[in-house]
Amino acid sequence: MNVLRQTAYENNKKYIGKEVRVLLEGKNKKGKWNGRIGANKNVQVINCEDEELKIGLFVNVKIKEVQDFGLKGVLI
Repeated sequence: MNVLRQTAYENNKKYIGKEVRVLLEGKNKKGKWNGRIGANKNVQVINCEDEELKIGLFVNVKIKEVQDFGLKGVLI
């Protein structure tokens, strides 16, 4: 499992600093928006408290952090 996690993390590092289009899927337990990009990777929007957003909307996000099985970014 460690090899899988390390490989996934290395693959996700290429997204740092990139702008991606995210389809919003909902909020997590902490109230942060989650969605997916075209490559089916999970993205958490870490700076968005905007109540105008809705499930199903596409938003542009700049990736700031990566994890082994997900990305974190800010709304742009």
